[in-house]
Amino acid sequence: MKKDTIRVLFVGNSFSYYYNLPEVVNEMSAYSDKVYIDTRHSLVGGSNLSQHLKGENGTETLNILAKKKFDYVVLNHHSLATIKEADTFYETSKKMVKMLRKVVDKNDPMQGTARTADINGYSVIGKTGTAVKVSKTSKGYSKDVMTVFVSAYPEEKPEYLLLVMIDEPKAIPSKGYFKSDSGWNAVPTAGTIIKRIGPILVSKNYNIALNVK
Repeated sequence: MKKDTIRVLFVGNSFSYYYNLPEVVNEMSAYSDKVYIDTRHSLVGGSNLSQHLKGENGTETLNILAKKKFDYVVLNHHSLATIKEADTFYETSKKMVKMLRKVVDKNDPMQGTARTADINGYSVIGKTGTAVKVSKTSKGYSKDVMTVFVSAYPEEKPEYLLLVMIDEPKAIPSKGYFKSDSGWNAVPTAGTIIKRIGPILVSKNYNIALNVK
């Protein structure tokens, strides 16, 4: 079976080349029966997008684009922008925190995927993730997944961070868990942990934690 080819150019700095992201993406496509991802890159440490556009700091992005057509271009901004543009970074961070709260807030009309981690009094924020695993016996993907839920609280000034990752969770319809994605396992697990350990972290009183229902 002939694969379709997608050409992708990575433009940026060490955030993309440090772990050789273009090659990783290229090798991942080997497990697909339908798509081959042909990757190229223009990655120079410490470069921002303006320098790529102007051909500064040893970047070759314009020359690469002039010689070859790409279906997608992945842009990675300067890795120190959060320091040099602190005000913009701070305002953007506040907006992202509000978005992450919507994922968890059980009263939000959008009905996010992490509502079972919305423990009263903790104002939890977070993001779910479900990845389909590569097949161990053949090319392509299996039916198994790995799920993750990253959370923090409280929303106003996050002090605690919790990561829950579950490898190959299974649906248990008899107990009300009808799917295997993150919202059905990693999220409620995180909710239980926060509910139990939250009082300990806040009060340092184990007896209070033991009485939480």
